[in-house]
Amino acid sequence: MAGKGSQNLMDFLDGNYIAVGFAQTDIPSSANAADDFRQLTRETMEGWTEGEVRSGGAQLCRFYREMNVGDRVLVYEPGTRLYHIADVKSEPRYDATKPLWHVRDVEWIDTVPRDDLSVTAKNSLGAILALFSVNEEVQQEIEQAMQGQPSAGPPDEEEQEVEEYGAEVVNQASEFLKDQILKLSWDEMQELVAGLIRALGFRTTVSPPGPDRGKDIVASPDGLGLHEPRIFVEVKHRKGQIGAPDVRSFITTLRGAKGIYVSTGGFSKDAHLEAERSDSPVTLMDIDELARNIVHYYDNFDIEARTLLPLRKIYWPIT
Repeated sequence: MAGKGSQNLMDFLDGNYIAVGFAQTDIPSSANAADDFRQLTRETMEGWTEGEVRSGGAQLCRFYREMNVGDRVLVYEPGTRLYHIADVKSEPRYDATKPLWHVRDVEWIDTVPRDDLSVTAKNSLGAILALFSVNEEVQQEIEQAMQGQPSAGPPDEEEQEVEEYGAEVVNQASEFLKDQILKLSWDEMQELVAGLIRALGFRTTVSPPGPDRGKDIVASPDGLGLHEPRIFVEVKHRKGQIGAPDVRSFITTLRGAKGIYVSTGGFSKDAHLEAERSDSPVTLMDIDELARNIVHYYDNFDIEARTLLPLRKIYWPIT
């Protein structure tokens, strides 16, 4: 709630209030559902993406319709690693003079160091970049910390939890990445796979729309297929597994070249057997394998491939 980097926190503490932005307008009493708040956000926040509108409108709705007088709130200060705790004292109001325009009066009552909380609670709270309801277990842990009873476990136990949570984050990121890949159109998917091949150090020629004679992409050191190795790539971007007949047909086009068959719908067991007994080297790449390779070689992606699938690198501590 305090803005990026908690830049408005000092104003909150000095003025005994909390605030959110999201819609630069007074809120009519008729606005009750999240869709009403999203529409107000959409109408008043020029240049916002639809994702920002959805998120902002939902948070504004919570601020007005779910938060109540007497509720307890936390605001995080990353510079000191403190959670500032307050009781809500007023109904919400619109104040155009404030940096964030939707305001509630509060009484600041305590602070809790982040280091006094368990890894589970830290993971649940994050850095509080959004307005959300804290679950009962974390609420109880915060109350205990306020009474001088920290819940942080032994260092080795915390390291184990951090490692487990890190693995969970990696798995979630992988699934989100696959979601984004599957949203690409067929021609975008073909260009993305070509970008991956280029990241491996090859030059590529992508077939135009229409019959491709069993190869959507031709890759080689020179891009013309005149120097070895030559790699033929077939891309299928559709639901449903690829079977043995399709793989067998692809193998017949190789004629000494190496082959990569990409299918976002996966491959049948017989398709894998067909590839294994082929005299020509053939790699079958499903959506999971494609995502892993994209992550591994993304630093080598050119601007064309990065534009199709923008990703941000996140660093995680090694425990």
